[in-house]
Amino acid sequence: MAHFHFVNKKKGMTKEELLKEIKDLTNEEFKHHVNQEKNDFANYVKDVLKDEKLAMALKKTTSKKKTEELLRNKKTTSKKKPRQKSKTERKENKAEQAKNEKKEEYLERRLPTRQVSYINTETPQTFILKEFLLGALFGLLLGLILMAMITSRGLYF
Repeated sequence: MAHFHFVNKKKGMTKEELLKEIKDLTNEEFKHHVNQEKNDFANYVKDVLKDEKLAMALKKTTSKKKTEELLRNKKTTSKKKPRQKSKTERKENKAEQAKNEKKEEYLERRLPTRQVSYINTETPQTFILKEFLLGALFGLLLGLILMAMITSRGLYF
């Protein structure tokens, strides 16, 4: 359920919480929400809390005291039940949902997966030492191979 955001940054959700917060509002803050041009509380009660009767009653007043009374005393809520969807609407919704799921699956397969790259965490000294040792080993191995080739052919300097 959506929250009502007051000018003083507080939030209200239920009718009881809304009443509590309205009581704490200054007259100036209340006039920000309720004046001749608008009634934010009536709109909230109508659109979010779905209480048409209370919303109509709130729309008729700009008084903080009267607004509090209406919220405190209005025990009846809208008797209208939400309209149930027909079988065709439910089927259409299911078909649309299945279509969206297939689209998401397709995109997941088509989009490249994010690959984690290797991050070198070695210190420069460690890296240089490893490179030096590999180079020395390679040089020694190459020297041994050349020596074996020269001695096997009888070439001496």
